[in-house]
Amino acid sequence: MAGPRIYTESWERLKTAAREMEEREEENNHNGTKQAAKPKREVALPPSRGFVVATLVLSALCILLGILWFDAQSRLIQATRETSDLKAQLDLIQERFKSMDKDRDRIAEENALLRQEEEETRADVIARERELETLRTQKERGSIKPKPPASGAEVLPAPSHTQPKPSEQPVSAGPIPEKPPLQTLEKTEQQDVRTFSIR
Repeated sequence: MAGPRIYTESWERLKTAAREMEEREEENNHNGTKQAAKPKREVALPPSRGFVVATLVLSALCILLGILWFDAQSRLIQATRETSDLKAQLDLIQERFKSMDKDRDRIAEENALLRQEEEETRADVIARERELETLRTQKERGSIKPKPPASGAEVLPAPSHTQPKPSEQPVSAGPIPEKPPLQTLEKTEQQDVRTFSIR
């Protein structure tokens, strides 16, 4: 009975060896396919397409950045021009205000001078009117009047049919004011008379 046992054992060994060989061949085949697939993946096109896409995106971004930079520079130049124009306008406005202030001060000074001259002329006119009044009163006081007769009786005019003129009517008798002495009259005239210079 030893023969069949040896046969079965050897048969099982052969089976296991065949299985192991098959497994090894499968593993070798699998490893070979993996090794063969790796270089194919390295030579594949997707990485080159991604690089091209990346370069295109970067170039588009660079173009956009350049456009934005040029736009910003143009706006900056325009803003600087506008600010320079505004500064020039402000300088002109300040000069106008300064000239207006100078004109206002000049007009105020002229008005003050005119007021002063007006006050002086008014004072001169008032003083001259007063002096004229004093001179008139002095003339009225110092005018020559007819002397009374020696007897002191009234001298009546001769009757006439015609009415006498107002200048020829008799003067009513009354107390005649005494004539001031000549020296006092000269003193008063010298005191009241003033000199005036007409401008």
